[in-house]
Amino acid sequence: MEDTISRKKAIESVSKMMHDCFGSGDEEMDAIAVTLDELPSAQPTLYGYNIEHLELIARVLQKEDLSPERVVEILTDIGRIVAIVRDEFEETLRKAVEQCMT
Repeated sequence: MEDTISRKKAIESVSKMMHDCFGSGDEEMDAIAVTLDELPSAQPTLYGYNIEHLELIARVLQKEDLSPERVVEILTDIGRIVAIVRDEFEETLRKAVEQCMT
C-alpha cells in the first residue's frame, strides 16, 4: 500500500522506536535519516512541479481563455524579445568598451 507521509514524522517515529529498543543509537539514526531523506517526495508532482500549483496555473489560463498552444507562443515570443534586448545591450556594451579603450 502506498501512502504519503511526512519525512519529519517518519524520522521522529523511527528515532523513538530505535531509542526505545536499543538506547541512543545515534549512528543508526543518522543512517536511517539519510535513507528517509533519499526517498522520493511524498507530495504529488509532475516533472518535479507541485500538482496543486500546476492545477492553479491551468485554471488561471483556462479562465483567461488561453490554450496551451497560445501559452507556448507567448513564452516563445517573450524568449525572442529577451534575446533581442540582450543582443542590443551586448552591442551597446561592446561599443562603450571600445570607446573606453581608444
